[in-house]
Amino acid sequence: MSRHKKTPAASAATAPGASPSSPADLAGATLAAGRCKDAIEQYKNLLKGERRPAWLAGLAAAYAGRAEQLAAKGMLKEAVALWRTRAETCKVALLGGPYVGWLLQTGQAAQALGLLAGVAQLPAGEQALALSQLAAAALVATDAQLAGLPVHSPLLLHRAAAQAAVAACVSGDEPALDTALQAISFKSPYRDLRPLLKALALQASAPDLAEAALARVPAGGPFEPLAKALRIALLPGTAWVPALAQLDDTGRQLVLDLKGCPPAHRPLMLDLMARLGDNKAVSAVEVFDWTVRHRAVLGGNAGGNAGGNASSPQTPPLAR
Repeated sequence: MSRHKKTPAASAATAPGASPSSPADLAGATLAAGRCKDAIEQYKNLLKGERRPAWLAGLAAAYAGRAEQLAAKGMLKEAVALWRTRAETCKVALLGGPYVGWLLQTGQAAQALGLLAGVAQLPAGEQALALSQLAAAALVATDAQLAGLPVHSPLLLHRAAAQAAVAACVSGDEPALDTALQAISFKSPYRDLRPLLKALALQASAPDLAEAALARVPAGGPFEPLAKALRIALLPGTAWVPALAQLDDTGRQLVLDLKGCPPAHRPLMLDLMARLGDNKAVSAVEVFDWTVRHRAVLGGNAGGNAGGNASSPQTPPLAR
């Protein structure tokens, strides 16, 4: 029976209790343990002595891991800056991974579209992924911003159908939506819009079907902010209220739109969301203060009697 022989580096990184035998092994083990910030420094020190491709690849992986850790904490601007440092230091392309998505989430659509010119320089296997990542930016771009694209680019060929699908979904024209979605092929950069817009159209009338459609959307795609908001809007009962804290302001407003929350009631809902997000008991004094603060929305004599005889506040009506 043949045996698989492990390399010393792999053994040092994976064997319980093993101690790395060299600085390179230590850097690899640190990266494998998820301590990306420390791994960056260790690989940088190694590269001061010799610029080995394996160490450069390790540094790129450490930068990528650290950027993703920052993004997970909501530090998107810091993640973008670190990804740019990775590209410059390690001589790797900016396109790839979650970088374009971070640009869009931080309002840097113009910078994302500026990467379009570099797509043609990527290996053939990576071009489709890059175009998919840029689809959300291209969908809302001006014609002038896309002027440099080849006429046969999928971002241009399928863009009109994608925009027609969005317009039909917003207007509630189901036949037009179906027609437009059928014009978007499964290989199109805009393909995630097919199940997403279906879920958006069905979320009020058929939430089970909307959830099934949403399940077909790959995580981390170009339209992930919309997918994330829809997942929260479809949460059962009132579970969506504290979950609003996971969204940016645009995502929260979309969920409140879908729930039928009137604009006048939104400060109340967002304040309630913040309190529920603390995961701690709310005292009677806090309830009273919250009621008084929002009495104009709650109506009646909300909070008008500190002794407990105040009229009961009315929960703002939600359409769903």
